Amino acid sequence: MMDQSPAIPHDVAQDAAEPHAGPAGRLAEALGALRLVAGAPRTARARRVALLLAAVWIVGIFDLILTILASRIGGFVELNPVVSQILHAWELLVAFKLATLSFASAVFLKYRTRVFTEVSCWAMFALHAGLAVTWMQYYVALP
Repeated sequence: MMDQSPAIPHDVAQDAAEPHAGPAGRLAEALGALRLVAGAPRTARARRVALLLAAVWIVGIFDLILTILASRIGGFVELNPVVSQILHAWELLVAFKLATLSFASAVFLKYRTRVFTEVSCWAMFALHAGLAVTWMQYYVALP
């Protein structure tokens, strides 16, 4: 007499036989590989985060100076709603910029050995680099 049980695809049967097979097993293997990459020397990652933060600070100070200069020249419209309220008082603007950079730096430095922190620092650096390019274009376009 023939077995009337439904046919189970070979890969499903193999997944059931092997605990690390199938989508969940592949995900576990990928996460394990990510841990190996993430386990790259933590001091190297911490150093990269510190260097990226130094670059962000340099561009941030550059942004602060150019914001103050542009507001003094006239015709400048600040798009940041918080900064637009304190743009008239450069002391408040300096305090705000230093406070935000300091807070972000403290958070990034606390978690400097984590992959997410390094990725976030690269994103922050890219945004600040884009801001620097925007400032160059702004000043080149001035009459």
